[in-house]
Amino acid sequence: SAADPLRHYMLLCAELKREVAEKDKKLQALEKCSDSIVDNVTRLVKTLPREKQQQLASSLASFVQLRSYGRASQEPRVRVEVLLINREHPGCTLLGLRTRCSWARGLYMAPGDFLHFGESWEAAAVRATRQETGLSLVEPCVCSVVETVEASQGHHWVNIFMAGKVVELGAELTAPKEAVCTGWQWFAWDALPGEELLFWSLRDLRRQNLLDLFALQ
Repeated sequence: SAADPLRHYMLLCAELKREVAEKDKKLQALEKCSDSIVDNVTRLVKTLPREKQQQLASSLASFVQLRSYGRASQEPRVRVEVLLINREHPGCTLLGLRTRCSWARGLYMAPGDFLHFGESWEAAAVRATRQETGLSLVEPCVCSVVETVEASQGHHWVNIFMAGKVVELGAELTAPKEAVCTGWQWFAWDALPGEELLFWSLRDLRRQNLLDLFALQ
């Protein structure tokens, strides 16, 4: 009868739907397991000396590069990133390890975020610094503009690097709950972690080799 092909088609669709649901469930379980591994490694990172941290972070970065993190924006976006400076740490800037995020996990980065609609660069710098480190930023100013294209990841950014001072430093820096980075440390600008350990925009800025943090302090 005419209903038989339709019935067969509906049965095939139902079977396909079940298979897709099962594969999605397995994929979610694998991603959860992977996230657990990365979380355990990043917790271990924070207990090690700095040189050991960089070795372990390098392994972590290689691992997370094998994973796919869903859809990335195909439109160029503007990021504001902040090089924090302080008199107690001349020639240094504050970097954290990306641990609470789904992409670029295990890389060192400065505080930063995408520019919000209607937001000034200075306001974005103050906001990102507060969100990521809990510190108050003063006198932010533009120090460089870098274009970053990570074609394999589907990212194209224009990065506005701001330099700004932090005056009051606590005995131990604790990242707020909403922060994507943990383990904030002061790094000398001429002794940053290797390129493979740097967040892409920071890596591209370092390659320019034009910035002098001492001149900004």
